[in-house]
Amino acid sequence: MELERLFNRVYLRNFLIALPWIYLIGGTGILAIGIFIEFPCLNWNEFFTALGKTMIAGGVLSTLLKSIQFLGVIKEELSKIISDPEFIKKRYDLEQYWDTVTCALFENKFPAINDLIIKDIKRTYLPTKDTHYYEDSLQIFEIELIDKNLNIIKVIERRSLTMIPSKQPYSYDYPYKIEIKGNAIVRPTVNLDYFKINGIEAETSQSSKTMSGDNLAFGFNANISGGQHSYFIEYQVTRTFPLDRFSIVLFKMNHIHRNLRIQVFFTEINVHFDEAGILAKFVTNYQTKTYIEKEFVGLMYKGQGFTLSLEKK
Repeated sequence: MELERLFNRVYLRNFLIALPWIYLIGGTGILAIGIFIEFPCLNWNEFFTALGKTMIAGGVLSTLLKSIQFLGVIKEELSKIISDPEFIKKRYDLEQYWDTVTCALFENKFPAINDLIIKDIKRTYLPTKDTHYYEDSLQIFEIELIDKNLNIIKVIERRSLTMIPSKQPYSYDYPYKIEIKGNAIVRPTVNLDYFKINGIEAETSQSSKTMSGDNLAFGFNANISGGQHSYFIEYQVTRTFPLDRFSIVLFKMNHIHRNLRIQVFFTEINVHFDEAGILAKFVTNYQTKTYIEKEFVGLMYKGQGFTLSLEKK
């Protein structure tokens, strides 16, 4: 029964494919009969001639329709292939293709600055060269005025975050850099108290700790490597500096961060929290005269961050 049904289906499909040619060949033959064979009654010549022309016209029309249908199928299949993510990944001109699509997306509204817009989007919001991002960051600051006469500020910064690499195995030198301003009387100080990876104390290499005039440049690197899908990083840095030279402390992201929470404890001074170039807003979870807790839910991109403005009470 199944074989019979399959045979009928194949037979019907082949018959439909051959039908335009049957019309053309049969119509040509009937037209030739009407033209070249003389019947006693002219009405038969006219009949065969008209029938032959009709069948030829029907065959031509069927062939055209089949061709159009076939081209439509090809076009549809090509569209599927071209828009397939795996095909797109293999394009050798993917960056130029993205530029073209992006221009089409905003319809070339600003032709004079199109290139600049695309460049900034790729550099900031499409970090194709980045190998990781951070999520669920927590920064805790303890800020204290330790010398009222010299206005010396002490800041203990504790930070924890999860680094998500783009591939495994992975190797990256985590960098920390800061420049602290001093004056002729008060020299700034800075110290790395600890650096941990997945709860284990990690070795760090000091990249810089140099004085330039009254200012101090400090930095260190810590290698993060392995085959894990995430790395939990914790560290603490303590620094001191004169308030009159360093009243605004800027924290700028070097990589994409998803979700960030800030806790600031302070005594003997006032602290003002301000956003710096972010696309959304921090939410204030809690705030008193000596404590501020802010939270950012979403993506914070490179170059964005926040500032802490310090002033003596």
